[in-house]
Amino acid sequence: MKTKILIATHNKGKAREITAILESAGASDIEFLQPDDVGIYDSPDETGADYESNAIIKARFYGAKSGIISIADDSGLEVTALDGFPGIKSARVKAPEDSDKSRYETLLEMMEPVEEGNRAARFVCVAAAFIPKNVTRRPFAGEKHVTRHPLAGETSEIITIHEHWNGIILAKPQGDSGFGYDPVFYDETTGKSAAEMSTGEKNRVSHRGKAFRKLWERMPK
Repeated sequence: MKTKILIATHNKGKAREITAILESAGASDIEFLQPDDVGIYDSPDETGADYESNAIIKARFYGAKSGIISIADDSGLEVTALDGFPGIKSARVKAPEDSDKSRYETLLEMMEPVEEGNRAARFVCVAAAFIPKNVTRRPFAGEKHVTRHPLAGETSEIITIHEHWNGIILAKPQGDSGFGYDPVFYDETTGKSAAEMSTGEKNRVSHRGKAFRKLWERMPK
């Protein structure tokens, strides 16, 4: 029987991206599920003060409801010239419409007065895995470098991994792939926006790709 892992998000684009990352990392004999597949249609309130707290909230919410290993992330775009805005509120930026395009257009408007050489930004990701108490996880090399969160009153466990991806904010969108702020985030090492990259290219260099590959190394197999 295949191991079941729940990708704890209702965001289809993010779920596809995480699945592709894990499959490329060797998760070939895993049945990846989404909340709808197990009858979970609601979402937790993301009330955490930082990425890690929100990632834990999501992983624990879906993991406790489903009873299976659940993985989540919380991520955001931090723009240096805007003092780290939008940060953990990246998906909830106030914009004329509730859409990725409207949010990144709002960001571009805010960036109009910023000089070309001062448009540095980074994507940040914290990936989290909720390991239910009925699942045994083997220790691994480098255990001391990973944040582990025994949950009060439970034998379940949360593992978190932090990663980031440096780039700059473009003056106008480029590319049609990806989601979120991908069209306006430019990676200087590849010479492409995140939305101009193939899935494989993006997953090799992105914050989410790096975080989930490391998380996969530490999860029960």
